[in-house]
Amino acid sequence: PEVIEAATFKGLECLSICVAICPTEGLWAVGMGGKWKQREQAARLALCLAFAANTENVEGIDKVSANFPDFVILCDGANIDIGPEDVQKPPPSRGGRTHTTPTLPPTIAQDMNNGTQPTRTLPRDTPFWIEVPGVEAPNELIGLPPEAMVISTDGKTRKALYTNADKAIALLLEEEATSEVQYLDDANWENFPTIGARLKEVAPAEECMTVAVCTSRDVWAVGVSMQSKNRLAAAKLALATSLVLKLEEHGEECDLSEVPSIEEFVGEARRAQE
Repeated sequence: PEVIEAATFKGLECLSICVAICPTEGLWAVGMGGKWKQREQAARLALCLAFAANTENVEGIDKVSANFPDFVILCDGANIDIGPEDVQKPPPSRGGRTHTTPTLPPTIAQDMNNGTQPTRTLPRDTPFWIEVPGVEAPNELIGLPPEAMVISTDGKTRKALYTNADKAIALLLEEEATSEVQYLDDANWENFPTIGARLKEVAPAEECMTVAVCTSRDVWAVGVSMQSKNRLAAAKLALATSLVLKLEEHGEECDLSEVPSIEEFVGEARRAQE
């Protein structure tokens, strides 16, 4: 009943539903339709979209993009970036009918204006800082500096930059890369409402966040995106950049020659902080 209630709240027609669940990936999706076959097929397709939005299997996504252009167009309509920007629409069928792909509403941040106007989002793919005073700090951040870098992304640009974040963290932390870093996902701002409040001071849209914490280096950072894999990538980039800046504060040099895109981004962050 909760699914039906949520669909009705979004203005969808009250139809029978089929729920597709993939426990191993922690994903589920819903198909709606008047007939069982229709809603089962819709549920399967919706689950495919959920996989596309959350997978880190780049090779698999590339194969899907190459072999199923219709699906790429469908993902694009749902603001899920899985393929090249120049995907061509399929040619008309032999019967002369023009193929059309249904237009889906983009996945956007929660609209605080009841749909009357677009909600302004955080600046994309560029570093900025927030400050959470110690008295407002959640338990996970107690004892850490109040200032943290934030990076927001929709996953559509600077992909190579985000891909290199893991390598940069490994270079900077070495064996500590897996043991000393926590990535705390907070899609609904339930765990870090004070961070959410600071983000709303920059832009009113409420977007999901992942907080990266490295207590051994006295650093924390925030990644923001409506898609889980994108906000994790943004959190890693923000953490890697913050670690470099922290080392520089202590007079230590960082060799980022293996990840030149990260080195360039650190320069952007340095200039933005001045």
